[in-house]
Amino acid sequence: PQGKDFDFSELMFRWYEAVRRMGIDVDFLRPGADVRGYKLVLVPTMPYVTDAAERAFAAADGLVLYGPRTGSKSRHHAIPANLPPGPLEPLVKASILEVSSLRPGLTARVDGKVSGAAIRWKEALDVHGANVLATFENQSAAFIAAGRHHYIGCWPDAELLRSVIRFMTEMAGVRTLDLPDGVRLRRRGNLLFAFNYGSTPWTLPIAGEVVLGSRDLQPQQVTILREI
Repeated sequence: PQGKDFDFSELMFRWYEAVRRMGIDVDFLRPGADVRGYKLVLVPTMPYVTDAAERAFAAADGLVLYGPRTGSKSRHHAIPANLPPGPLEPLVKASILEVSSLRPGLTARVDGKVSGAAIRWKEALDVHGANVLATFENQSAAFIAAGRHHYIGCWPDAELLRSVIRFMTEMAGVRTLDLPDGVRLRRRGNLLFAFNYGSTPWTLPIAGEVVLGSRDLQPQQVTILREI
């Protein structure tokens, strides 16, 4: 429920859910893994950023989006001497001056290049070099960009998260497709796997040759399409 304590696993799932609802394939990588070659790298939260992770993010040749509390702790679980996001401060060109946990039912509106609301968690960003893409109602920065590196300083509600992901995918050149509830896509090479976990048929609006199943994807069925 809204207002629950900051839950690492749930935040990760909400970001994953938002991306998969847009028909995007997702790879999970361990912290510090090479992210070169990815058009878009999503970091829902990473309180402790290892040296290897810092180097990997710095070397990224695609866009990177960091979520709240990233870089907020040192290896000794202390606040970094240079304030969060700690070692990523040179990349995002901002620091977190203070944070607020939002009680159940309390939200903070966000508008600009993206729109929606903050729930559960909100940060006060001190921007020193980044571009402010969206702000809270008091005009303080909520969503910023410094070159390839982007930071969202709150736990976004569904509207804001979707808006941010859409902004990032358009900037990165990642194709998306809005999917109905219960339908998910996965690509392997030129093969597209469509799964209908729901109770309503869905017609694939994607060009290609049907290898298995039907273009009219029935409930509890799978279709494999060879994309053109």
